[in-house]
Amino acid sequence: MESTTKFSPEYLSRDKALFTKYLDTYVNKFNGARIGYGTAGFRTAAQYLEHIAFRSGVFASYLAKFYKGHVIGVQITASHNPNQDNGIKFIGKDALMMKTEFEKYVEDFANIEDLTEACKMLEDFFVNKLNNGQAIDWNTEGHILIGCDTRTSSPLLIGTLMEAITFSGSKYINFGEITTPQLHYMVLVFNKKHRQDLPKFDYKAEELLHKYYEDFGGAIQQAFDLLTEMGLHDKNKRKTVFIDCSNGVGGIHQEKMTQEYFNKVFDVVVLNSRDTPNLNVDCGSEFVQKEKKVPSHLLEYIDKHIPANVNLDDVSFISYDGDADRAVAYRVERGSTFADLFEGDKMGALYALFCQRYLAKISELQNTLKGIVDVKEDFSKWTIGAALTAYANGAAQQYYRDTLKVTLMIEPTGVKHLHRAAENFDIGVYFESNGHGTVVYNHDKIHHLEEAVRIAEVHHKNAPEGQQQNATQLYYHLKLLYLFLIEANQGVGDAISNFLNIETALAGLSLNAAGWKAIYTDLENANSKVVVKNKSVIKVSHDQSRVTAPIEIQNKIDEVCAKYPMGRAFIRPSGTEDICRLYVEATTLADVKEIQKQITEYVLSNKDVN
Repeated sequence: MESTTKFSPEYLSRDKALFTKYLDTYVNKFNGARIGYGTAGFRTAAQYLEHIAFRSGVFASYLAKFYKGHVIGVQITASHNPNQDNGIKFIGKDALMMKTEFEKYVEDFANIEDLTEACKMLEDFFVNKLNNGQAIDWNTEGHILIGCDTRTSSPLLIGTLMEAITFSGSKYINFGEITTPQLHYMVLVFNKKHRQDLPKFDYKAEELLHKYYEDFGGAIQQAFDLLTEMGLHDKNKRKTVFIDCSNGVGGIHQEKMTQEYFNKVFDVVVLNSRDTPNLNVDCGSEFVQKEKKVPSHLLEYIDKHIPANVNLDDVSFISYDGDADRAVAYRVERGSTFADLFEGDKMGALYALFCQRYLAKISELQNTLKGIVDVKEDFSKWTIGAALTAYANGAAQQYYRDTLKVTLMIEPTGVKHLHRAAENFDIGVYFESNGHGTVVYNHDKIHHLEEAVRIAEVHHKNAPEGQQQNATQLYYHLKLLYLFLIEANQGVGDAISNFLNIETALAGLSLNAAGWKAIYTDLENANSKVVVKNKSVIKVSHDQSRVTAPIEIQNKIDEVCAKYPMGRAFIRPSGTEDICRLYVEATTLADVKEIQKQITEYVLSNKDVN
């Protein structure tokens, strides 16, 4: 089919100049390699991304026109990568990451030299693959929300993106420096509440962004007011929370929200918030998780802010990554650089424990108050599930299944797989071990919960004398569960909202860091790389936890692991390197090393892969 989109000579010249630069500086330099689009979006050294940003603006315009009546999002960020890198990520109309089937097309579109041919390919995809052959009016105006992180290269790339969006007949609202989860939330809110205003599309970015501040800041304030009523929080003994912002974009918004909301509940100390050249250098969730070390400046901040007689288990320590879409928490000892981690597995376990306990108490109180407080929803039938990857610690998996007795789904790596799996439950928790995850809920169920809160609030004051305490407890538990759930960003993992969920869950369960650590003990574990000649020979199961071919590799893994208490291992081919990634766990580090050694030696000796 012929492309129906006609571009001006100025536009075509601009695209050609950028593509020529891309060919000279990247494709030819790296022997025909092209910049691919994966879970992290486009991501590489920023110097190679100007053309990709331009074509991404055109693709975003097409996508927004196809989704007429909805906005989409585009974020300029490279998350936990160093400052010299950057990237481009698309956000779908559902506020989730762009659908997997679109990834190949945006990658192809960015790498086809002739723009007219690229547009022809793209229109064919949208019309024939997505719209059942029905024509699409490409003259309509698309609407796109855009933002970027604080990297040195972000102004150039977002400027190029805006130029291309305008050239291709669409409009944008530029939020400037915004976290990736905030932009997801803006897409969610806009498509839910402002679609009728798309024809004018003249909102000011700061007015829309304040909705994020109000929703999440307001929820935590309400939660801790309620916890005070419940006797689980003392306003006169505010908890200190240290937030390491990785010198990324999250620091800007953490500081603003701390001043406006969070310091009315906690004593929040924000560190590593504005030193952009040191983005992700010796700080942030990636550094803390990989190195198991506290971030730079933390120990001096502890000495400055925390009296010597204060138990550090009653203080919270949380690190965000560069674009604040993931976080890890950890315990700290005075004078020690060791970070005793609460990774994604344990964050999810805390959330699942909180939801399970509160749902169980609500169900118990409902039975006690039958005919007195008429809450129609049967909370005993609510389902709780968790979605993790095979990298989730075996002790965590056992805790979810055997202690909490929630349904556990093991999914392939990549948060988009986990998010969609978690949506199968009324309350779904998902996390990667790196701290990327959130709590999602069934939207019909959250409305039923909200209605139950209203009913319980009215009736608990009028309950018979002998049942007034039970009625009040029902109201408290319903409302705190509701507030906990609405603190969770429904679009994507969000470091700021995870900070709120962690603190609400800990207070609601009367746990400090030591109590949280004690819910289960992680098995010892290690990750390693095995260099092979032919990684493509190795095939793995859907959840990536078992080798399906060559089967003798899996047989060897089973044989070796069976010799050691709680031994577990899996190997999978890397998606980006000529290696295989090996994960091993067992009860002792010595056993982990021995399992690792035996499996590595066997794989290296296997004639199918070497």
